[in-house]
Amino acid sequence: MAYVELNPIRAKMADTPETSEFTSIKQRIDEERANINLKSQKRVTDSNNKLRLKRFVTEERLLTDEIPYLYREYLELVDWSGRVMREDKRGAIDSRLPPILVRLGIDEEEWHKAMQPKGAHQFSRAMGKCEVMREHAKKLAIKWIKGIGISSKLYPS
Repeated sequence: MAYVELNPIRAKMADTPETSEFTSIKQRIDEERANINLKSQKRVTDSNNKLRLKRFVTEERLLTDEIPYLYREYLELVDWSGRVMREDKRGAIDSRLPPILVRLGIDEEEWHKAMQPKGAHQFSRAMGKCEVMREHAKKLAIKWIKGIGISSKLYPS
């Protein structure tokens, strides 16, 4: 998966995974940014005709049908791999860029806590940046949504 995610970077069509069009890593990042609840991802098509991606496993949970990596670790793996310069490829992630979790404005420690089985209960309908969660609540015509407090810790920027 990581090899394919890096094709746009290696071909110098994108500078980072989060700007790599038509990749699953960008779709995952965009869905996170758009306040999609990672816990409820299924392999079905959503209203935008995007394929729902298989979930990553969470810590302290038996593997069933998930990808056997933590999402945070996968982001870090792709970012780290993309920084390796290869003679047979044109592009790589600029080594001067901060790590992907920093670029996405995610507090690594809070992300780790939130991805734990008990941490996920701090959210109910959605998870993401505070302003995005508030917009989601408006779309649902509700005044309150669980997880705003932890969201401010998770996304401090």
